[in-house]
Order: sequence, then C-alpha cells, then structure tokens
Amino acid sequence: MRLTAMVCAALLTALPVLAPTGAGAQEFQRLASKAGLVVLGTAQEFEVLTSAGVGKSNYFCAAGDFAHLRLGAPDSAQLLVASGRVASRYQKHRRAIVFRLADGSPQGRFSLHIGGPFSGQVLSVGHARGLCHSMRARSFEHRRDD
Repeated sequence: MRLTAMVCAALLTALPVLAPTGAGAQEFQRLASKAGLVVLGTAQEFEVLTSAGVGKSNYFCAAGDFAHLRLGAPDSAQLLVASGRVASRYQKHRRAIVFRLADGSPQGRFSLHIGGPFSGQVLSVGHARGLCHSMRARSFEHRRDD
C-alpha cells in the first residue's frame, strides 16, 4: 500500500504541467490522428510530435484533424505553421511542429503544394484534412498491388 502511494506520488510529480489553471485557462487536449501522429495542445497553439520516416503531408493531416475534431474549426479556417521542428513543450526529449489557427486573414505564405512544413506556411483545415484522404487512398492502392 505504501509502495503504491509512493509510486503514484512520484509519477504525479514527474508529469509536466500541461495547461495553465484558473480563469480563462485553455483546455489541454490530445489526439491520435488518422496520420498515426500524436497532437497535443490547446486552442491557442498545438504541436504535432515528429516521427522518423513520416511524410510531410502527414503533419498537415494531423494538424487538420486536431483543428476540426478537437477545436471545432470549419474547413475554411486557416492553419498556420507557428514554427518548424522544435523541442516539444509537452513531451520531453521529443520534437514537434507547432501549429495554430490563423486570426482573420493571415499574412503567411499560402501553399497549394506541400513543401513544408515551414514557419509561416498557411493551409486551410479542409485542405489539410483532404491530405488524410489522399494518403489513405495511396495506402489502399499499395495494398491492392501486393
């Protein structure tokens, strides 16, 4: 019993603080995306954790999923890459690409093709979510040929 209490206390103190508390605090959310990536964050800013061998479009797909499913953003909302691969604020020893929903008409660089993700790049939530569908279609074609 005492050992269990000590282990629980150690785990709770080892966990990072994930979200601010008090009035006006943003709710921290997590999503395992269709692209197979983990997305962590709040409505203010969210991170897609990087993974070796993952294509660039997967990061946009994951960000689009998070914005739509967790934040309720419409397909017309704009995703902005706040910063490229940086140390994650939420997971120690991990790198992430940071996204946020753009306010109004963003001054970033709109991209019709996937050349990033690079800081300042803007893509609609609908376009990002469409990349999920195209990835699944390609995956299905590869399985059919095997």
